Amino acid sequence: MATALPYADTVFKTVDNTMTQHLMSFASAQEQACVEREKPDYHKRLACLDAQEQELDELGELFQRADSTIVENAVQAVFAAENSKQCNSPKGRWEHPAAATNSASLSLSRELIAATGLKRAGKYAEAVQLADKVVTEVGDREPSLLASALFAKGSALVLRGDPNEGERVLLRALDIADANGNDYLRAQILVELTYVIGFEQWRGQEGLRWGRMAEHALERVGGDEPLSFRLAIGISGSHYVVGNEERSLEIGEQTLDRARRLYGDEHLLTAFFLSATGGDYANLGEPAQGLPFHEEAIAIGTKLVGDRHPEVAMYRNNLGASLTGLGRTEEAREQFETARSIWKASGSRAKEALALSNLLSLIHI
Repeated sequence: MATALPYADTVFKTVDNTMTQHLMSFASAQEQACVEREKPDYHKRLACLDAQEQELDELGELFQRADSTIVENAVQAVFAAENSKQCNSPKGRWEHPAAATNSASLSLSRELIAATGLKRAGKYAEAVQLADKVVTEVGDREPSLLASALFAKGSALVLRGDPNEGERVLLRALDIADANGNDYLRAQILVELTYVIGFEQWRGQEGLRWGRMAEHALERVGGDEPLSFRLAIGISGSHYVVGNEERSLEIGEQTLDRARRLYGDEHLLTAFFLSATGGDYANLGEPAQGLPFHEEAIAIGTKLVGDRHPEVAMYRNNLGASLTGLGRTEEAREQFETARSIWKASGSRAKEALALSNLLSLIHI
């Protein structure tokens, strides 16, 4: 992580600690799987663990050649890495695309893992390109791998800023997952579509319908905490889009409580839901109640990724919006200026423009 970014050292420490925890967890899970090797799903479970370990190895290689984009996204990427507990489920979570034993598909499976790593590390264009390569080469001979590659491509397209095309690709992936009976992948795709359609494309009513299908799909596979958090963002956002701010806040607070219980206070997911909850209170006309949530989000983010990280800039921007609602314009100006400075340094012109717009709005107050 040899970059000149002011938050690189903080990011490195968080990534190093988290990767160590992940590897210890995998070692323990692999040992347990071997102890229980008489169970009928032993080989699939072990293959799942091997595939998820490959995902961590891929992230490790990306971190070794990290540029500014990878450093910016490194903590989010390592937090999002697969948890070894997911390989314990008899409901299909060990049906990882890279767990296939077919030698003809092994190299493509590894390329799909690489595409997932690129997506998590913020390299969206490269992720789309590599996932598309897998789609082209696998053809129709491995439906599960094809659907997984389309899912990776579609979700990366959304992150790259092309939600329309991303939706089209995700719908194709869903058709294949349905036909192939891959319940867990189907749940993943439905969760993503809930967010993409309901919030990203501002079609709230449709998003809520997709959300109900996603909830049923998650129930079918026995639940999944990481997916449930992603789904909560999509459903809460869809409620906000249709004007149901109270329900959006309710979902946000419930999800924040779950994040605290599962991940504790030193996790970016907790910080994200804290900042979102603060914003929900502002949307309901109660910005004062949201201030402690914004402040805690900033404190957590600063500890995990440093006070000059673009993620912390978003938390500060959100705090500024709540302060504006309270008429505390000078304090709001300070938060917007700090956010703008961070985003300008990181090269995020769109977000810099957001902070500038917020600053200009103070002129009329």
